[in-house]
Amino acid sequence: MRKRILFSLFVTSILLISIGYSGVMAVKPSKAVLNVAITSPSDGLEIEESVSFEVSGIVTCVKGDGGIVNSYVEYSVGAGSASFFPVDDSILRIVSGAQPQTQDLPMDESYTVSWILVGVPGVYEIGIRSEGTLAKSGTSEARTVVINGPPPPPGVFYITNEYQDPVVGYGTAIGSFMNTFDADGIYEILSEQKNDQGTKKPVDDTTLLGWIYEFTGVEPRPETTLFLVARAQFGVDDSDTGFDVQFDFAGTWGTVLTIDNEGFDKEYSVDLPDDVSDTLRIRIVDNDRTVGNKETSSLYLDQVYVSDKTQTGWEEVIIADLPAETGRRAVEIADIDGDSMNEIVVGLVNSETWNLAYYDYDGEAWTENVLCTTMRYVHTLSIGDIDGDSNNEIVFGGIGTDMSLPELRYVDLEEGEWVEHTIADPDILVLATAIGDLDNDGTNEVALGLMFSDGYELRYYEYDGGAWTGFNVDDNLGESDGIEIADVDHDGQNELVWLGSWHSTTGTALCYYKYSTDVWEKYTIPCPTGWEMDTGDIDGDGEIEIAWGNYFETENEIRVYDYENGQWYEYNVSDVPNSAPRIGVYHVNIGDLDNDGQNELAFGLADGVIGYLEYDDGEWNEYYIHQVDVVVEVVTVGDLDNDGKNEVLVGLESTTGELRYYEIREGPSNVELLTGGDVLDFRVFPWEYDGTTWNQQTAFPVASNSYGFIGDMIVTDVDGDSEMETIVGISGGTVQILENEDGVMIPTHTFVFPDTSSFQSIAVGDLDNDGDPHLEILVSATNFEAQSAVYKFIDGEYRQVFNVSSADTRPVGGAACGIGDVNNDGDLEFVVTEEYPDEDGLCLLRLFDYSGNTWTELDSYSFTVSRLLNWVFQTEIIDADNDGANEIYVNPEKEPIQLLELQEGQLVCTWMADIEPFSSQKSSCVGDFTNDGLLDIVLADHATDLLYVFETVGGAIVNTFNVSVPDLQYSSYNGMKIGDIDTDGQNELVYVSHGDEYLRIFRNGELIHCLPLGYAGSHVVAIGNYDND
Repeated sequence: MRKRILFSLFVTSILLISIGYSGVMAVKPSKAVLNVAITSPSDGLEIEESVSFEVSGIVTCVKGDGGIVNSYVEYSVGAGSASFFPVDDSILRIVSGAQPQTQDLPMDESYTVSWILVGVPGVYEIGIRSEGTLAKSGTSEARTVVINGPPPPPGVFYITNEYQDPVVGYGTAIGSFMNTFDADGIYEILSEQKNDQGTKKPVDDTTLLGWIYEFTGVEPRPETTLFLVARAQFGVDDSDTGFDVQFDFAGTWGTVLTIDNEGFDKEYSVDLPDDVSDTLRIRIVDNDRTVGNKETSSLYLDQVYVSDKTQTGWEEVIIADLPAETGRRAVEIADIDGDSMNEIVVGLVNSETWNLAYYDYDGEAWTENVLCTTMRYVHTLSIGDIDGDSNNEIVFGGIGTDMSLPELRYVDLEEGEWVEHTIADPDILVLATAIGDLDNDGTNEVALGLMFSDGYELRYYEYDGGAWTGFNVDDNLGESDGIEIADVDHDGQNELVWLGSWHSTTGTALCYYKYSTDVWEKYTIPCPTGWEMDTGDIDGDGEIEIAWGNYFETENEIRVYDYENGQWYEYNVSDVPNSAPRIGVYHVNIGDLDNDGQNELAFGLADGVIGYLEYDDGEWNEYYIHQVDVVVEVVTVGDLDNDGKNEVLVGLESTTGELRYYEIREGPSNVELLTGGDVLDFRVFPWEYDGTTWNQQTAFPVASNSYGFIGDMIVTDVDGDSEMETIVGISGGTVQILENEDGVMIPTHTFVFPDTSSFQSIAVGDLDNDGDPHLEILVSATNFEAQSAVYKFIDGEYRQVFNVSSADTRPVGGAACGIGDVNNDGDLEFVVTEEYPDEDGLCLLRLFDYSGNTWTELDSYSFTVSRLLNWVFQTEIIDADNDGANEIYVNPEKEPIQLLELQEGQLVCTWMADIEPFSSQKSSCVGDFTNDGLLDIVLADHATDLLYVFETVGGAIVNTFNVSVPDLQYSSYNGMKIGDIDTDGQNELVYVSHGDEYLRIFRNGELIHCLPLGYAGSHVVAIGNYDND
């Protein structure tokens, strides 16, 4: 082996000599180093926009010759940032001085570099970098330069600083945040950056982003709204699906929105729950930090600023899941039953259940009403008065259930019953319909466009003398893709407009017909193809235009055709800056969707984008409404819920189909929040919602004592006068009922428990089942003489009519109570707790029912006892497992939360949470926290800073997820409530604590508001229209 190695070395040396190489002749690496000292500007220089500043420095070469040295002036966006780029005239521009500045630099010699710069407003780090052919590169220290822009408009607050988050870290910025007030297409681009401090085994070089914006000097304001216009750009193999925008809630970061639109700009606005702080911070982070994800995502920010104006945006409401997808032209809004209220009519394609139905809104819920089950394929429908009876009918076309015979039918409400009639049996499928006076004779006709055939593809039918007569208009047209009846050439007479597939004999896909003395005159509009159209005044000039959409490549765009000065003009209105890419335009509709008195053009795209175009001062502007994950088949504008304002109704193409609508976010709610004052502060603090955030109002006093606090509150109509009262339980055994009179809360009734202990629970209901509108009041307190009692309204006052006495001779106490139908017999029962802390003590839940003019105990249930305090924190009679029957929900201190049911006269535990009990679980509640139509259980644990969420899944209650709330403080017995506090159709969870001074509001698992109470803490929160506004 040794000989083989020596031979190899010999051969190698011969080869090296033969090619003239010698290791002895190698040039040693240079030890020269470039020292770069920056002499100007001064650190923290602050100048106005358009004012220039000098950057200068001295470059010295030490320890050897530097060779040819190139020096560059560099910048980094944001104070303290370290991602430097050469000044390239993008946001900083060199007025004088070469870039780079070059010098042959021997050892121990120096040369001076200098540049004059100007730039757009922003905060920058400025430095100098030098590179030598024979020397190691050098960089100077950085100097901060602030370029101030013009002052913001009143009520608008600009970003004053930005920087890389030192905690979650990483990320780069190109561009200036000062540009982000104007929607000018000039972006600041935030990009992920590789984790250069990641682990080596396994390699963690994940790309990450954490970037902070600060707003300082923010004045007190009625609202605090963050506005953004942005778009995302994700890497090819990136697992990121969005960028989370977070707000600093008193030191805790909470996500307020996610930016997930890729390829087009979208406007966002979100309420920030802080109207008093003079410094606001938002942070933008990537929402996926999977180890090994090396793709770089970027966020393009055109606008970022804070305003004192109300939040804008669109609310999504799901009306119904459909058994099949909607027809392409089969969703309309109109009054079909003559009640002066609009309904929604829907036709379905290939449905196995129903084919035509309407949805009616009663102010609270949508009701589905089936009209037809014998039409297999409803592709189109129209609504109007077709028989001259001054009432609307519904015309629809499709194929019968045998899938062979095309039909045109209508349904009419006759003497309270829906009656179906046949207009005609065309020879081929009806693809489009329209109702209107197309021949200008004063009565409406029904026009229809057919699939391509050998016959007439454009026809109409007229009702006369109880019979329908058909008329042909044109043949050899090709497949119909839409028809309209409107005065499109502005001559005072209606025309019949046809859109369809291009056909050789037509030469265009868009034409219209004028009726004159039994003759239809045809006029063509140059247009190669099409898919959908609508007519209406879209530019506010008082005349009708044609809106056109197409999903075929390469013309997947939106156009407007306008007749001006005797000729037709075509406008590609979707070709606007930063507009959504045209991934197939499936539907267009004209209407005043934002209720500003002027029509807009709504559209739905194949990639699920719903948006609209608006004409303003000669320009078309595009606005984003929402994006779904399926094709938007139909878009219709109208007042579908009869609130006097239009909404945008959409039908979605999916396996089952879905009907949704979008409405502009409304303003104030008439539901208020009430929070109790701190210890020894016997006041109630109302909170009003203004459409954006919650504002604390003037507090009103309640009965006071020399110790204690407000333990419970209920907002309910306790006396049957259709006005809400506020019932307050107070330390010292006092219950007070208050009612709002002319804006002042007036105590109407006050009664006192026979002791001075603290109230923990109040419940209200018709406990004696006598039907009296004055309800009974059940109270429980930590009172060791009469821990629970029933009060009834008698002779103008509330009197105690039942005291829950204990069989135990010891001074037992109570804590929680609840009212509901436990045995599901239609009458109310109540539960109370009975507790004595000791190892041989008791912890009972007792169930009572009204029988024989009094309340008798049905059963009791025992919980774990202990020498320490052993209260049941909450109990509630409610269908917590969503099985259609009520249970008793219990949150005891020494056991997990659980459900009890009354089975054969005995209380039995039917469910218990699969978590260990913890001493910090004092607060919990039951309600639809996840907004899926099912009740959930939410349990707060301030020891782990978690809200545990339990949902019913497949008939079982499971802990599906937890909500992390940093620095969550303990909440008392009644510190959590679930309800729709802002009347937006979604529930929120409200949380107060007597451990900190914040009112927290959650929706769908996210913290959306964190508002300072203005005092140390609260034991109770209530939801309701306490002031009857």
